[in-house]
Amino acid sequence: MKGEVENVRLLLIGPIKAGKSSFLNSAACIDKGRIAMVTAVGGEGESMSKKLKVYRPQGKLKNFRLLDTMGIATAGEAGISVKDLIYVIKGNVHPDYKFNPASPITDTDKSFFKTPSKNDQTHCVVFMLDARVAGEGNISTAMKAKVASLQDELKAFDIPRVVLLTKIDVLCEKVAADICNVYKSAKVLKAVTFAENLFHVPKMNIFPVQNYKDEMDIDTSKNILLLLALRQMVNIATEFINEHAAGSDDQQNELPNVASSILPFLTLLVCKLKSF
Repeated sequence: MKGEVENVRLLLIGPIKAGKSSFLNSAACIDKGRIAMVTAVGGEGESMSKKLKVYRPQGKLKNFRLLDTMGIATAGEAGISVKDLIYVIKGNVHPDYKFNPASPITDTDKSFFKTPSKNDQTHCVVFMLDARVAGEGNISTAMKAKVASLQDELKAFDIPRVVLLTKIDVLCEKVAADICNVYKSAKVLKAVTFAENLFHVPKMNIFPVQNYKDEMDIDTSKNILLLLALRQMVNIATEFINEHAAGSDDQQNELPNVASSILPFLTLLVCKLKSF
């Protein structure tokens, strides 16, 4: 149907080394049911994501797209500009467009969509942050200012936002020993509170996760946290789409069926938590 959104689009943004590309790979692991790598992961101090990467799940996970971008950086570092991010959100940037920190995209660029469709636009912004940074409150004044600037720009779109706190196993030794300790960890709670204040996002939209990095096989407990985050992203993105469709000729979209992939994992999690 004309004007109908076929897939919700979830934009991953955050500082360099926050774990954006690793999260995309982790989603691919769940989607394919095996360890997978669909994008390169950067080394220390550099962003491997130079282009706008769009991951399209085709296996266990469907009906959404994950967009990976160049990392946010402060002055003196090579990172994506706020202007480029806003154009990505509006759907003006062509997939695989190579970002240039020194020269943001303009409407005269051949990779610029002047009339993007609703299928090109972002429906949920996902902030990524290293849980160690949040847990220690170790974020620079310059990065706080960059986040604040982006937040101001996002207000005009009224777009839903989610925060993912990565590397929780490095933040807390109890979580490293057993990921089911995540909701009992004082260190994780402190990181969540910091993220709440930094991004002005309610705790219900802040998710501690652990990405796949050097595992040889799928970890069901790890998948639970990743799927809880994905479910909330898809849910609020769908609500955003339907709100904007209300009162127009556009048909409201059915909620993408991600939940069916999550239920077996959630059952296992509940059983483990009850054992404590």
